[in-house]
Amino acid sequence: MNTQTWHDILRPFFGFVVLQPLLLLWMYLFTDDWVKSYHEVGWTLNIVCTIYLIPMYIWYEKHILVPKEP
Repeated sequence: MNTQTWHDILRPFFGFVVLQPLLLLWMYLFTDDWVKSYHEVGWTLNIVCTIYLIPMYIWYEKHILVPKEP
């Protein structure tokens, strides 16, 4: 039975915010004009990474994460 919780709903938004500093640092270090690159590529890349990570979170919680004992 697969039920969604607030945790499942908020996780992608949290992942989106957490990926921002890494993406900004990457753009700053490896592009000539990081602001332009961020506006042209960064938002799309961040959304794609966030969507990619959603099934990874689900797989991790299902197969790796050990439930807490009561």
